[in-house]
Amino acid sequence: MKNKLRKTFSLFLAVLMLLSVLSLAGCHKKDAEVSDSKASTVAAETKKKGGILSELLKGDREEATEKETTKQNDATKAATTKAEATQSADTTTAAAAATKATEATTMSSGLFQVSAEYKASHPYAVAVNTAQNIVIVYSKGADGNYTVPVKAMACSCGRSGHETPSGQYTTLAKQRWLYLIDGTYGQYCTKFKEHYWFHSVPYYTQDPSDLEWPEYNKLGYNASAGCVRMCVRDVKWVYDNLSIGTVVRVYSSGNPEPLAKPAPIRIDTSDSNERRGWDPTDPDPANPYH
Repeated sequence: MKNKLRKTFSLFLAVLMLLSVLSLAGCHKKDAEVSDSKASTVAAETKKKGGILSELLKGDREEATEKETTKQNDATKAATTKAEATQSADTTTAAAAATKATEATTMSSGLFQVSAEYKASHPYAVAVNTAQNIVIVYSKGADGNYTVPVKAMACSCGRSGHETPSGQYTTLAKQRWLYLIDGTYGQYCTKFKEHYWFHSVPYYTQDPSDLEWPEYNKLGYNASAGCVRMCVRDVKWVYDNLSIGTVVRVYSSGNPEPLAKPAPIRIDTSDSNERRGWDPTDPDPANPYH
C-alpha cells in the first residue's frame, strides 16, 4: 500500500514537472513569436522609413542638381549676354568707323560720293541745301571731281514737318506734268527719290496759265511738302540737262555756298494782274510776260 502511494505520488510529481516544462516552453515560444512579430514590425518600419529617407535624399539630390543646372544656365546666359553686348559694341564701333571713312571719302571727292564709271558718263552732280533753299550744279574739275560750281538756282524745299530728306540720291525718272499729293500739278518734273521730285510751283490744272499764284512768291523759302520747287525756267533746265542717274546730294547747312542764291522772282498777285496765272519765266510762247 505504501509502495503504491509512493509510486502514485512520484507519478504525480512527474506530471507536475512535465506540465511546468511544457508551460515554460509555451511561454518561450510565445515570447519568441512576439519577438519575431516585433522584429518583423521593426523591420517593416525601418524599411518604410528607409524608403521615405531615400525619397527625401533623392529629392534633395534632384533639387541640388536642379539648382546647379540653373546656376550653370545663368552663368552661360550671362556669358552669352556679355558676348552679344561686346559684339554689338564692336559692330557699332565698326559701323561708326565705316561711316566716318565714307564721309572722309565723300569730302575728298567734294560733296559727292561717285565712281569712276559715273565720272565717265555724267557731266554734272547737283547739291541741294535745304537750309538756304538753293540748288547748285557742279561740273568736274581738273582732278575729275565735281568741285566746280556752274549754276545756282533758288528753290523751295520742304517746310517744317515735311522736310526734304538729307542724303545722296540719283535722278530716277522724268515727267512733263506730275499729279502732286495735294491734287495740284507740277511742270517739268525730275524724280530723285521715291515721292520726291524737282518740279515747278504747283498749278491747279495741267495748264501753264493756271498757276497756283498764292504759292509763287514763296520761292526761296521752305514751303513745299518735301519736293524741291523751282521756277519754270530753272526746273526746265534740270529736266533738260540732268540725265537719269545724275547724283543729287541733299543736305542742310548754314555755311556760305560757292555761289550766291539768285533773288527769287516775284509776281503781282492782286486781282488787277491778269497775268498772275503764269510763271514769268515759263518759255511757253503763249506766256503774256514775253
